Amino acid sequence: MQTRLLIGVLTLIGWTIVSGDGKEQAASPEPVITRPVASASQTAKHPAENVQRVIDGDTSDASVWEGYGCPVWVQIDLPKPVELARVVVHPGDRKYAAFPSTECSPKEFILQGWVQGAWRDLAPPVAVPRYTAVSGSFFVTVDVPPVTLKRFRLYITALHDGGYRINHPGSPDEPLEDRCAVIREIQWYSAVDVAKARARMKEWQRTVEQEIRWWGQALSGERGAAVGRTLKTLYAEGLRQLGDQVANLTHPGAEDQYADTARRWEDLKAWLEPWRPLVADRGKDWKTWLMPWRWFMADHHGKVEVSAIGSPVGRLELSVDPGKTSHKSYPASCALDLRVLEALWGRPVDPYVMQVYALAPDGKHLADIHPGRKGTERNLCASQFERISPRRGFLTWTMPDRSYTRYVVEFSPRPDAPPEKGMMTVGDGDGLYFDSATDGTLPWNTWSAVF
Repeated sequence: MQTRLLIGVLTLIGWTIVSGDGKEQAASPEPVITRPVASASQTAKHPAENVQRVIDGDTSDASVWEGYGCPVWVQIDLPKPVELARVVVHPGDRKYAAFPSTECSPKEFILQGWVQGAWRDLAPPVAVPRYTAVSGSFFVTVDVPPVTLKRFRLYITALHDGGYRINHPGSPDEPLEDRCAVIREIQWYSAVDVAKARARMKEWQRTVEQEIRWWGQALSGERGAAVGRTLKTLYAEGLRQLGDQVANLTHPGAEDQYADTARRWEDLKAWLEPWRPLVADRGKDWKTWLMPWRWFMADHHGKVEVSAIGSPVGRLELSVDPGKTSHKSYPASCALDLRVLEALWGRPVDPYVMQVYALAPDGKHLADIHPGRKGTERNLCASQFERISPRRGFLTWTMPDRSYTRYVVEFSPRPDAPPEKGMMTVGDGDGLYFDSATDGTLPWNTWSAVF
């Protein structure tokens, strides 16, 4: 006989005794609760612990419930009736997916509701796949005909945990009572919630499809042709793949799953958006262009100033919105792909040496600024280029105060040799950028010493 464990109950009036198959044997008074409460089956060897984690709002692997044996169940009691239409289950401890035990997600479960004094299946048995690490998200959506209830549960009937462990990876020696089902989170939604979520997804879908079409046309246009060609080479395939993913968000439950696609779009957009002014057809009036990036122009015909050897390779002007803050050292950041600059300027730039200057609020346009010219204020800002790959990263700098909105970035040529003798580590992904003799021949995590 198993006893249901109630956690987080404010006023406990009576217990309900539950048999091994989950059928209630006695109709004791129900507990009075003011918030959702999770409970689970248990055994003498494995008591029900940490059950409330399945409704704590945390879908990460840091907050999980572990149920042992099979069948095993986990139950949600609600403070008031809801019209249940969808349940989303986040199974498994993903960091163990490559271990012999697997991530311990259930292999199959039945969603049941307490309806008219008995447990009733709300949907056919649900098969749960293994976690493949293709995406960071891993969850299962179960849609049911709307039903009003105060209690539902997952009745787990099969496990992916086959009893294999690190100390016996080739033999399923772990007994069934010690095999595990892991649930990270359980979420539930009414029919109204589902309809609102689908409407939000559809609106997002229309916006992103429109943006992807715009970028496809812009990168093939004549405006900023050099920029467009470079961006097309680097990002056109990513745009195409993302467009396919957005178009395929039509199946039931897609509104729960499009978060990964949205994150991929935001990541891709971060690298494209700074170049929008250079590929947008906004006429010949450069001063009306939208920021952030604006070329250091020698004239108004798209000619980029390339300095002589020993001088900066080139300069960019950018504009930022400082927000409502007025304090100094306000941080600013922008995604920057150095490959775009290198393709346009025809020379590699140094990812470690770049200077950011703040232009005075009443300063002249960058096209009128030249090094050494008096009367133009340029304030050097503390800056850092935080790379996430050898040629891409986020340029971060501090702003003098919110009145400064225009900045100049100067890029230096990439040296052919280390700037000085001594110990040097290159295991951070830059691929020995300064050593042309090793281009493409050493792994990214190689360590090197130069004396």
